Amino acid sequence: MLNKSDDKKEASGGAAVKVKPSAKRQQSQRALSDTADEPGGSVEVDASVLESINARLSKLDILDALQQDIRDLRSSLEFSQKEIEDLRKDNALSWAR
Repeated sequence: MLNKSDDKKEASGGAAVKVKPSAKRQQSQRALSDTADEPGGSVEVDASVLESINARLSKLDILDALQQDIRDLRSSLEFSQKEIEDLRKDNALSWAR
C-alpha cells in the first residue's frame, strides 16, 4: 500500500513515479486547515472520508504524471519516425546517383 507521506508513488507498471501534489489538492488541503483554525468554524469530517478523498486525489496525481509521460513518448516517437523517413529518403537519393 502506498504511504501518503511518500513523494514517490508506484505506478501500475512497477516503476516509481515522482508526483507533486496538484494545485487543486494543495488548495483543498489549505482550505480544510484554514476552516478548522477559524474561531467558531468547527468542521467535523470523518477521518475515513478524508482518507478516501486523499487516496483518490493521489491516484489523479499519478494519472496526470502518466499522461505527461505518454505525451512525451508520443512526441519522441513522432520525432524518431520523421528521422527514419528522412534517412530513407537520403539513402534512396544516394543510391539513385
